[in-house]
Parts: sequence; C-alpha cells; structure tokens
Amino acid sequence: MSQSTVYNAGAPVMVARADGRIDTTEPVLLPIMAPRLQADCEPDGRIIVSVWGVGTLATVKFTALKGPFVYSPNCIQAADGGVFVAQSAPAMVIRGTQLARFAAARRASWWHKPNEAEMAVKSTRRGALRLLQLSWAPLASSSAVLIW
Repeated sequence: MSQSTVYNAGAPVMVARADGRIDTTEPVLLPIMAPRLQADCEPDGRIIVSVWGVGTLATVKFTALKGPFVYSPNCIQAADGGVFVAQSAPAMVIRGTQLARFAAARRASWWHKPNEAEMAVKSTRRGALRLLQLSWAPLASSSAVLIW
C-alpha cells in the first residue's frame, strides 16, 4: 500500500454520509469481497485478484485514481472514474485510468505446484480485448473492463 497518505490524529480521513457511503480526499485501501471475486484495491493503483475456490488469477496495475473519492462496498467512485465490482458475477470495471499492467498469476495459491503445461498462459488479442487462459481460469481485459 502506498505510504503517501499520512494519518494525523484528530483530523478526519474519511467522513460518513447519510446514504452509508464514505467521502475522502485521500485514497485508501478498498477490500473487495463479492460473491466469487476477492481482491484488495491499493491506493496507488494495484489490484491482486482472486476467485473463491480457484485462487489468485492476476495482478492489475493502473494509474492511480484522482480524488475526491466516494467509497461504498466493492466500489470506489473517483473524480473521473473508479473501480466498480459486480455483485452477481466475478467481474470488475476500472474507469478513468490507464491500464499499465495486466499479468496472469503463475500459480493459484502458495501451495499450488503447477507443472510446465499448467504454467503456460495462452494470450490472444481481439482488437482492444486481451484474453488470457490459465489452466485454472480464463481472464479478459480491455481498456476499461476486467472479466473473470
């Protein structure tokens, strides 16, 4: 996590809203816990994505979002975009930023010991869409959408 945000005792970092969401001018870590998707969205623009029962899928790196921010469960709304996670499918949309890196995990978990064939990642492109096929899960990305 980025160390650029300094906590000052007595100064509110986040302010609760009447609708249950939270306002902040500084980015903070967003834990993502959707029905199948699990991740941590770091303030500096990094997400390590996992799927329940499958394991780690990918690391996504993008330029940091610009504030102010509104946080709610599985969602960051930024000044010009945000991170939005579906509640009924393992899908995530990242808007208003540039995708810097989209890399498949080398193994599903720390105890997973894949052989050479399982480690091979098949990567194909269809226009702006990039498809990655892992032995344990498929991934797709475009300039704004990540789907598992």
